[in-house]
Amino acid sequence: MKSYISVITLFFILLFMEIPLPSAEIESSDLDALADYIYSPIRIKTVQRGNFQGILRDVNEQWVEIIARDGQILLIDYASIETYVLFDPVLEKDTFFQDSASNRLIVMPTAFPMETGEFHVANQEIAAFSMSYGLNDSVSLWSGISIPGLLLNARYSTALSSGFAVSFGSFAGFSWFADSFDSIPAVMIPYGIASWGEENNNFTIGGGPVFLFNQEWDMPGFVLVAGGKKVLTSTTSLVFENWISWGLREDFHPMNPIPYTEDDDDDPPESLYDEKWSAVPVMIFPAVCFRIASERLSWDIGIVVPLTITNTDYIREDDTHYWENGDFEINGIADDFIIPIPLISVTYRID
Repeated sequence: MKSYISVITLFFILLFMEIPLPSAEIESSDLDALADYIYSPIRIKTVQRGNFQGILRDVNEQWVEIIARDGQILLIDYASIETYVLFDPVLEKDTFFQDSASNRLIVMPTAFPMETGEFHVANQEIAAFSMSYGLNDSVSLWSGISIPGLLLNARYSTALSSGFAVSFGSFAGFSWFADSFDSIPAVMIPYGIASWGEENNNFTIGGGPVFLFNQEWDMPGFVLVAGGKKVLTSTTSLVFENWISWGLREDFHPMNPIPYTEDDDDDPPESLYDEKWSAVPVMIFPAVCFRIASERLSWDIGIVVPLTITNTDYIREDDTHYWENGDFEINGIADDFIIPIPLISVTYRID
């Protein structure tokens, strides 16, 4: 069972090594210079928040003409152009890739800031709905609603260079199921994230402590997330996201035999163990999605493999109970059965 971690880790390391450096891009609002870039790959943004890309074919005082990736010839009103982006003259397969879900991986946000007024809505697994909004060029807001409860997120992002950004924020979650208002179960995860690459082609890592509230606050764990995106074609990409969680483990005393009776259950008495932090994770959730992307709509189809790592052995011998720290074992959601769970989500960019 231990080989599963090695295989999964090697798989994602090899994939991340294939993520390319950010391509050279030049953004400008100097329309007088547009005519100098005939037959160059270009992305044009208009004041009406239109986004057009292709090969620049002609420029005049009335319109700009570009050839889209599917061969269409587009005419764009010259006066409506706000800015344009010039790509590296050597066309890569991801040059014209546009992802309406560029602000996140599968669930985790990237560190790159959203545009002011950028607004996304998404549905995950049919049962969960979320929205994200760029308040300004640095601050973005996110909220999600599902059967368990409500999630809120606010974060600050800044690009330290053209290919590196960091973000700081916090998730806060509240469950619908509580006996009273004063006992609402809640979770809070303050975090930091760093992304290297581009919005559509990057490696992202982040993490933070997990705080739970149920009558009182407690910190039972810490999470680390590593993921990224790799563009395959102008409309498709692979998205990776791997959650690793650490927490308190039961550490049993060396000698703990106790008399056995038929009425005893399989739970060890608290007097036999202490709770200690361990360097070995308690859960690992590797996930991968195939994304079909466009400027307005993106679909994710993939799998997540929930894995738990346990090390408690229970021994019954000579009418005596023993609990001890056994070898670490990897289990799935059904004990020894490791079962992948399908992932399906859709994201629509409104603005």
